[in-house]
Amino acid sequence: MLQEEREANRRLWIGRVAEFERSNMTLKDWCEAQGFLYSTMRYWQGKLRSEERQPNAEGLKWVPLTPPAPAGSKVPLANNTQRNSLAQVTIGKCVVDIPRDFQPDQLYSLLKVLDALC
Repeated sequence: MLQEEREANRRLWIGRVAEFERSNMTLKDWCEAQGFLYSTMRYWQGKLRSEERQPNAEGLKWVPLTPPAPAGSKVPLANNTQRNSLAQVTIGKCVVDIPRDFQPDQLYSLLKVLDALC
């Protein structure tokens, strides 16, 4: 299938999913009324929902980040990782060294972003 045909088909299913959501019917009833297979509609709902969750790479720019040295340390974290690190977490290709004085809410936010990207 050509790219243009795929995009046209995708737009068609976006419209169908939106029409179902406005219908106030159960998915089973709506599919029967419209003549669509229930499994096909579930496939497209999942596919479109998955696309919504994926970040759009266009316009993204990676910037280098250098975390501050742990409190009281005169050696930068990058050179002092093992001594000041509480743990190390690997998500996909990303490795995160967790300092002993980490902030749980910041770590949670970082891991959530990495999980979505990696």
